[in-house]
Amino acid sequence: MGHHCEYVDRIEIEYDYETEQKYLCRVVNARWKEHSLDVYKELEDNTYYGKDCIFARNILYCSMGGYLVTFPGEKAAASYWGYYGGYDKNRVQELEDWTNTSPLNLWSVNLIDDRSERNIIEVYPNFKYVLKKLKPNDKRVQLIWELLKTWKSHPEIEGLCQLGFYSIAMNNNLFKLTAPKRKQIIKWICEHKELVDYPQYLKLVHIQKMIKYKLTVEEFKDYEMHHPTVSKYVGYKHIKWDCDIPTWQYLKKIGFKDEWKDRQLAERYYDYKEMATKVGHNMKDKYWLYPSNLDKAHDKVMEEAANIRTTTSALQGDYLKAVMKPMADKYNAKVDGYDIFLPTDIATIQKQCDVLYQCLLRNNYVNQVLMQKEILVFIWKDGVPQATAQVYYNKEVGQFYADERGHVRGEDCLPSEAIQKAFYKWLETFKPYKVKAERKKEIGHYYKGFHSVDALGVFHTSFGNYSFEVGKTYNTDFGDNEILAVGENCMATNKVFHFCKNINDIERFYAPTCYAEVEPLGPVIENNGAYLSNRIKIIRALDPSEVEALKNLSLQTSA
Repeated sequence: MGHHCEYVDRIEIEYDYETEQKYLCRVVNARWKEHSLDVYKELEDNTYYGKDCIFARNILYCSMGGYLVTFPGEKAAASYWGYYGGYDKNRVQELEDWTNTSPLNLWSVNLIDDRSERNIIEVYPNFKYVLKKLKPNDKRVQLIWELLKTWKSHPEIEGLCQLGFYSIAMNNNLFKLTAPKRKQIIKWICEHKELVDYPQYLKLVHIQKMIKYKLTVEEFKDYEMHHPTVSKYVGYKHIKWDCDIPTWQYLKKIGFKDEWKDRQLAERYYDYKEMATKVGHNMKDKYWLYPSNLDKAHDKVMEEAANIRTTTSALQGDYLKAVMKPMADKYNAKVDGYDIFLPTDIATIQKQCDVLYQCLLRNNYVNQVLMQKEILVFIWKDGVPQATAQVYYNKEVGQFYADERGHVRGEDCLPSEAIQKAFYKWLETFKPYKVKAERKKEIGHYYKGFHSVDALGVFHTSFGNYSFEVGKTYNTDFGDNEILAVGENCMATNKVFHFCKNINDIERFYAPTCYAEVEPLGPVIENNGAYLSNRIKIIRALDPSEVEALKNLSLQTSA
């Protein structure tokens, strides 16, 4: 048996006859109908679990009903969840003895009475100044009790109490700060009288943000209420991005006004920031972190990301080796202690980018190498990248940079004189030439869908007025080197022909009525099940029964 009660606090004085000292004690009285009983006592210097300073009686905790009180003469089945914080099943227990316990959250809102106030001042005379500065409606016993425990160690909270910032005054993190920082925060709060209207809403972390970013209360309220969040799924992973204050200030500067109407702007910035980080830009640099034109910056990093994906594909890696290795074998050399060589693999280029903070992958330099329009020359010493030179086939030198990380934009990042001397000595012997790289013939069957076929057996597409005849070869104006350099990003129908290995994949991209088997004669690039090349031959037409059989075979193979 137990009762939901109303709780009333008061402050009593306890005497330690051994030490002849006075201590304050918070006593909680439970009231139900005509019953009244002290059920909880907490001494002021409790350490919660370390000393016998907290006591309770006639009270137990039910997970469904909260705290329940039994009055003298009543017995309670302690099968409730909790007996002074513990669990004792199927036992009837008299609860009338004071028992050590952990803190109980007995909520009371009664204001302090005169007797309790006199008791506090009797033990702590100077605390009367804090009591005088509390707002009348804030003089609750429970609040005063918590303030008193903090005030004994940190009397400087008196100013915070006067303004009503009780939660900050009792925040342990405030006192973990250095004395100058703590003094700065308290002084700042006291100087900003407009804060008085918001003490119950402002936490210590809020005050710290306002000081750090020099915000007014209204500006901070605007941020708290309207700053955007971006929530999205990447695969099965849920990602939530919460806009910080500097980013919110930036978004407002470029046009962000409403949390809901302008959400796309926040999402665009989030995407830009993610991509810019992945392609290797220094996001500690405000130039990249807060671009003046977000749309242009977003499109730029999208292009850079596409360049990296294209350049680092296995096909491009093989072609880079085919193009550069003949010259590398002939001209790689050690000059004045420096290794000067032509890179033939993507991993080496990535290391050069990482160490020297260069944009060889993201800014299309490697694609220019694949198209044999320029050559990258690396200069290392003891296995560590030192510089990169851009050399054209007429031996003219373009850009020639060393470590670009940490340099202020606009300043050159030229290599040392020793590196330049070694490079130009090597360049005298270098005679660049273009090679015709051999490509492996693609193996397998490929199929292409068409909109219609006429009586003469000529296939037609639904766009571009293209026609295809069996046995003939068709080319676009897009060269082999160009398609290899651009890779999967080249999907335009005026540059490449599209086809699939899996005949069922064709309907993902097109709605054909007839099909043919084709043979790619140029470089073949794959993109999400679609294949493309700049040169194909129409081998034969497929009759409807063969198409149906191929579709069923493909489904069985997939299963």
